[in-house]
Amino acid sequence: MIGEVTTRMPMRFNRLIKETTKSSTLNDSKIRLDFCKLPEVDPWDPAIMEYIKPEKDHMLNCERTLFEHSKLVDGQLFMYTNDTFDESILCHYRCIFPDGDHHLNYGNWTKVINETKPECDVIEVECRGKNEVEVFYQYLHAQIYRNTTK
Repeated sequence: MIGEVTTRMPMRFNRLIKETTKSSTLNDSKIRLDFCKLPEVDPWDPAIMEYIKPEKDHMLNCERTLFEHSKLVDGQLFMYTNDTFDESILCHYRCIFPDGDHHLNYGNWTKVINETKPECDVIEVECRGKNEVEVFYQYLHAQIYRNTTK
């Protein structure tokens, strides 16, 4: 597999990959994979520019079609309105906590009040219409929450 990848790369990267492969599989004590010495590679090196194709970036000219009603700014949750959003709309948020690598724990739904500070890394926002049944807006926000009270 490595041979296939490296044959299309410039010579300098070919050498780096071979050196990395050698140093990461065997060290002086003959123990395999106890460390991996990665080379320092400049991501802006002209040698890799031929592999970067901006025309393939599908998000480059992306125009949003969904109005983002909620924003998380400096740890504070804010709700924004447009023509389809009025005071009769009910919006709630809840925290989502990791439980190991494969499971999640969900917090309780709480009514969104502007400048609310969710105490978690991942926040789910949900807005419902007047009938409180139909969800018309859902969004996940992420942050790195730092508990400053500890």
